Amino acid sequence: MRYYKIESPDGKLLSVGIADNGGEEITEKEYHALLAEIREFASYVDKVYSGAETADKVPEKWREDVQEQVEARKAADAAAALERTEEAKTHENNRHQ
Repeated sequence: MRYYKIESPDGKLLSVGIADNGGEEITEKEYHALLAEIREFASYVDKVYSGAETADKVPEKWREDVQEQVEARKAADAAAALERTEEAKTHENNRHQ
């Protein structure tokens, strides 16, 4: 089994995986450590998004990226809520015709 990672030119982790080719080869131990880091990052996003923690509790190395993810999630939620509202209005208008 071959483990790999792909990083951006500035060193940010883009992906990890198991495949016959692709990315920079890493050890199984490195792979699992990176997965743990990904899970920790996602946990910070969830906590800040839900209000369980504030951004100042996020490690400095992730703070900006976590905030970007939280803002993107909020924007997606707002767009989805607007779409549901518009669909409800359309449905209501169709009922009264």
